Amino acid sequence: MRNSHLATMACLSLLLAVLPAPARAQSGSGATPVPAASKSEESHGGVSGLDVMTTTVFQDGQSAFSGIAVRLRLQSSLLVPNIEIVPSIEYWRDNTRIKTFGIETSRKDATLGVGARWTFFRANWQPYLGAGLAAHFIDEKANAPTLGVVNAHDSKVVGGYSLSGGILFILTERMSNFLELEHHGVADNRQLKFSAGLGWNF
Repeated sequence: MRNSHLATMACLSLLLAVLPAPARAQSGSGATPVPAASKSEESHGGVSGLDVMTTTVFQDGQSAFSGIAVRLRLQSSLLVPNIEIVPSIEYWRDNTRIKTFGIETSRKDATLGVGARWTFFRANWQPYLGAGLAAHFIDEKANAPTLGVVNAHDSKVVGGYSLSGGILFILTERMSNFLELEHHGVADNRQLKFSAGLGWNF
């Protein structure tokens, strides 16, 4: 639990680092007006885009199953334009049923994460690399009366790191699609995710 709390606090700290700070008071005389921020300064900061994706999850000791995810892309005037902060929400669920032996199991993972991503700007396609931290809310259920297991249930919150890499393909000024490979280093639940999705630029 201590690791999960550390991961959650780290996620919140990264988010706070890129949120716009309150505007500082500026003063000037009537003869010397305070200059407005330039257009480039206004555009570099805040929410830069939104991604939605479907994911194929490969977990240790398990067959592949599917999940979904959504994430924001944030920029800060304190960072270079290549760097984006990406808070995300991911979810997957896997159900197994073997009628012959009367076995039913279900596993699900809701993940809250935040990371940093570096994009290599190109004309029509853009590779990127990222790293971050995540808190995994894992829930497991099993019912196998023939084996002496009746409606067993376990839930836990586990912290871990994530490493990712992908390629972004530019479709229009606003829209793009991407392919991504991501590794989640979670104790006893390591996950490799292959995702495909669409991105919208604000």
